[in-house]
Amino acid sequence: MILALSLSDPAITMAQVVWEQVSPYPTHNALCATACGESLFVAGGDAQTILASIDGRNWTVCTGPGKALSYFAIAYGGGTFVAVGDFGIIASSSDGMTWVKRDSGISAHLFGVTYGNGMFVAVGDNGTVLTSTDASSWSRKFGLSKSLACVTFGDGKFVAVGGRTSPAVAVSTNGLTWTEFSPMGNSQLRKVAYGNGRFVAVGGYEIQTSEDGVNWTLQTFATSQPLTALTFGAGKFVAGGVGGGIFVSTNGQQWLAKTNFPGTQPADAAHGTEGFVMVGPRGTMLLSADGEIWSNHFIGCPDDLSSVVFGAKRFLAASVNRALMTSQDGITWTVQAAGGGIGNRVRFVKDRFYVVGEGLASSPDGAKWQMHNTGVDTPILLDVSYGNQQYLVCGFSAVYPPSGPPLLFPALSVSTDGTSWQPINPAPDPPPTAMAFGNGRFVGIASKNEVAQLMSSINGLDWTSVAWPSVTSLSDIVFACGIFVAVGPSGTILFSTNGTSWTEATKETVSPPDLNGVTYADGQFVTVGATSFDSFGFAAVSADGMGWAPTTVPPVGALAGIAGGNGVKTAVGTRGVVLRSPVTRRPLRLGSWQHQGGFVVELEGTSGSYCTLQTSPDLRAWDVWTNVAVSGRLQWIKDPTPNPPPRLFYRGVE
Repeated sequence: MILALSLSDPAITMAQVVWEQVSPYPTHNALCATACGESLFVAGGDAQTILASIDGRNWTVCTGPGKALSYFAIAYGGGTFVAVGDFGIIASSSDGMTWVKRDSGISAHLFGVTYGNGMFVAVGDNGTVLTSTDASSWSRKFGLSKSLACVTFGDGKFVAVGGRTSPAVAVSTNGLTWTEFSPMGNSQLRKVAYGNGRFVAVGGYEIQTSEDGVNWTLQTFATSQPLTALTFGAGKFVAGGVGGGIFVSTNGQQWLAKTNFPGTQPADAAHGTEGFVMVGPRGTMLLSADGEIWSNHFIGCPDDLSSVVFGAKRFLAASVNRALMTSQDGITWTVQAAGGGIGNRVRFVKDRFYVVGEGLASSPDGAKWQMHNTGVDTPILLDVSYGNQQYLVCGFSAVYPPSGPPLLFPALSVSTDGTSWQPINPAPDPPPTAMAFGNGRFVGIASKNEVAQLMSSINGLDWTSVAWPSVTSLSDIVFACGIFVAVGPSGTILFSTNGTSWTEATKETVSPPDLNGVTYADGQFVTVGATSFDSFGFAAVSADGMGWAPTTVPPVGALAGIAGGNGVKTAVGTRGVVLRSPVTRRPLRLGSWQHQGGFVVELEGTSGSYCTLQTSPDLRAWDVWTNVAVSGRLQWIKDPTPNPPPRLFYRGVE
C-alpha cells in the first residue's frame, strides 16, 4: 500500500522577487532524442534537458549532470537508460529520473546509441564507435571511415547509418568488428530502425530498406520534406519530416502521409505502452496512440517573444515572427488569430493596445484589431506613445532598391485620437527607437554613428538630444514615480528626472548583463535581459531606479520584455519563454506509484518553496527521507530504499 499526504504552511516568505516559468510546456529547449523503457518515456535535448513521462502527456524535468551540452540520442536496455551527445557526453540512469555522467574518453559528438546482445553501442562523428556492457565503463573501437548518425539492433546485428553527402552503413554482430557499405543514394542517412523482419533507414528525401543490413534498396518516396525521425512499434514504421509531416508504413516501401504539423520539425521518435512519442525543436511533443491519429501536446508559443505589455486587465505579448498572444493571469496564454503579421513590439497607450512594425494597429482587448494609416510610406515603425493630448509614432520609411539593403529615412507621425495620423516633416534624425512620456515631455532613445542618444521633446515635434558615448545604443525606456529609466547593453542603466540630465547607475563590474527591457510594476522598477557570458535570462529590481538588485531567474535564455499588472510581473524571451512573479501559490500535492520494484513520489507545489518528504510504515512514526526544492511543475522523486516494505506512507511538509 502506498499513501501520500501533504502538509503546508499557507504563508510564503520571499526575500526577493522569484520567478517561475509558466510557458512553454513541457520545455522551451529543443528536444533531440526520445526512448521508452519499463513503460517510461524519456526525452533529451539542448542544455542537457532530460524529461520523463509515463503517458507522454505529463512530463517532469529530471535530475541531470549539468546544463551546458546537448543530448542527441537515448536508448534503453538491461534495466538502464543511456543518453549521448555533444563532445562525447554520456549519462546513464537506472530509473530514467536520476542521471549520472559517465566518462567516454573522447570529445567527438555522439549521435546514436542502442542496446543489443547485452551491450550498449554508441556512434558519432568521424566514425566513432563506443561500447559498454554496464553503461558505466566505455571502450572505444577502431574508427570507421564515415561519420555515423544513428544505430539500431535487430536480427542479431548492429546496424549504423550516416554519411555526409551520400549514405553510409556499417554492420557488426558483436559491436566490436564492423563492415562498411555504401548504398546507392544521394542523401546522408539520419535514422535507422528494425521491425517486421527488415531494416529501414531514412535521410534527406530518401528511404532505404534492407532485410540483412548489408544489401539495401532505395525506395521510391515522393515528399517535399527531408526525413529526420524514425521508429518502429505496433507493427509499423513511423517517420517524421522537417515540415512536420508524419508518415506510416508496415514494410518501409509503401508509405502513407497521416498528418502535418508545420514548424515542428520532428527530430526523434519512440514507441511505448502508451503509443508513439515524437519530439523536436522548441519543445515539440507529438503524441499518437496508434501512429495514425496525432496530436500536438506542446503548450505555448514556439517563437522567440520580443515584447509584452499589460492593459485592459490582460497581458499582450508579441513574437519576433509577429504572432500575438494574450493572458489574463500571466499563466494561461491564447494565441490570437487577428493582429499578427504587423510587428513585434506591443504597447498599451492611454486606453488601447498598439502593435508597431510594418504598420500600426490598435485594439481595445488584444483580440479585435484595427489597422491605421500613419501616412508613412513603406513604414518600419518602432514605438508609439501618448502625452500632452497627442499620440506619437516613430520609425522609418523604407525604400527598397533593386539590390542591396533598404534605404531608411526617419519618420514621425502625430494624432489627436490615435486613429487619424499626420506625418511630420522633417522627422528627428535619428528617430527614437523607444519612447516614454513624463513630467510634461516625451523622452526617447536612439543611436547615431554607433553612439547612444537620449532625446527629449515637449511638443513631439522639436527634439533635443545628448550623446552617451559609453554604449552604442539603448534598448528600452520607462517613466514612473517622477523618474525616467533607460537600459541597454553591458549593464547600462541611466536615470533622469527631466529627460535632459542623466546619471548612470552603478553597474556590475564582472560580466554585466545586456538589458533589453524595463518597466515599473507593484512599486518596483524591473529590468530584464541576458547574462553576457552565457546568454541566460537575467532580471533585476529597484525601488528608485538608482540602486538595483538581481533576482532569482530559472535557467532560461535571454529575456526580451517585461510588463506588470494586477500584482503580477511577466517577462518574455527566447524560445517562447514566459516567466511570472510572484510564483503561483499551489497547494502541495503528493502522489506515488511503483516503478522497477520501488516507489516513486509525484510532487507538485509552489515554485521556490521547499518540501520535506517523510516516510512511515504505520502512520505513527515518521522518518525524514529527503528535502526537495519545489519547481512549480510535476516532479518525480525515486525512493532509493532497497527492498521497501509492502506498505509505505509518504507525507510532505512545506
